[in-house]
Amino acid sequence: MFNALISIIVPVYNVENYLQECLDSLINQTYQNIEIIIVNDESPDKCLQIIEDYARKDNRIIYIDQKNTGLSGARNAGIKLSTGDFIMFVDSDDWINVDCLEQMSKYATNHDLVIASYYREFINNSQIRKLNCAGFYSSVFIQRRIVGLIGEELSDPSQADSLVTVWAKLYRSDIINRNSIQFISTKEIGTSEDLLFNLEYLEYCKTSFVIDGPLYHYRRYNLNSFTSTNKKNLFLDWKNLFNRIHNLIAHKKEDYHIAFNNRIALSIIGLGLNEMQNPKGYSDKVRNLKQILSDPLYDKAYKQLELNYFPVHWKLFFAFAKYKFVVGVYLMLLGINYFVNRNN
Repeated sequence: MFNALISIIVPVYNVENYLQECLDSLINQTYQNIEIIIVNDESPDKCLQIIEDYARKDNRIIYIDQKNTGLSGARNAGIKLSTGDFIMFVDSDDWINVDCLEQMSKYATNHDLVIASYYREFINNSQIRKLNCAGFYSSVFIQRRIVGLIGEELSDPSQADSLVTVWAKLYRSDIINRNSIQFISTKEIGTSEDLLFNLEYLEYCKTSFVIDGPLYHYRRYNLNSFTSTNKKNLFLDWKNLFNRIHNLIAHKKEDYHIAFNNRIALSIIGLGLNEMQNPKGYSDKVRNLKQILSDPLYDKAYKQLELNYFPVHWKLFFAFAKYKFVVGVYLMLLGINYFVNRNN
């Protein structure tokens, strides 16, 4: 019977309105052999007080209050403190089903990584994220899927990042510690620190198990997302990210490199939505989009992108990008931006 200690790492920053719901979901798990490691990353609100209150009531809670290092630094601090055989990451504005660990632990003995699906929690509705895969997989397949989509997988571009997150996953601590796997600061790569962590972790794995049923609740309406702030250096940061991904997969088979180029091509959605928040207006947005699409990295990615797998609306969007019809890309991004904001 599985009874290994699971370390749950919770980085905390500016989430006083959501933290109690998160911690309640952890302390009430049906699987109880856990330690809850909370890293208060110099949160300016009442988070520390909430953490201290919970720690007094539950001796499974371990917490530190540190100078702000960002999400990656807080998670790395949590890894260093952890003593469990397995590690799970939970973001402090999210929560998990009461039987989440019980369900995931069923597969942890025989697999190096256990992955669960999740709910995307919006203000007025909850949507299940189907992962379009379930059961046993080689870690080579999961690693390639995280790099990017290929072939018929492109029929649903929204799946590009569905497996990328570190939350809703159960990791073996010995693999992380033995190979000194850590999170890279987003100051260097913009976003996607989870992606790099998973790619490196999977390099040392044999098998993975996917539960295509939601056990985690990902809160979408408390994010400083692409749709709310403009990240001026995101294009350059993502080029640094892509360089790191390329270094990790340089020795891999061709399908990895096809997936990698497809990830670059699809990233125009994120870069474009970021550009929609550019305060300088239409001319500057169009000029920046043209610069992105003319970049040799993107030019190469679009030359090999197969459009025939996409649904009609995405086929049109990526055809505009492929042939550098920047005004068309801009107009479709306006529609995407409206849709995203309406759902958030």
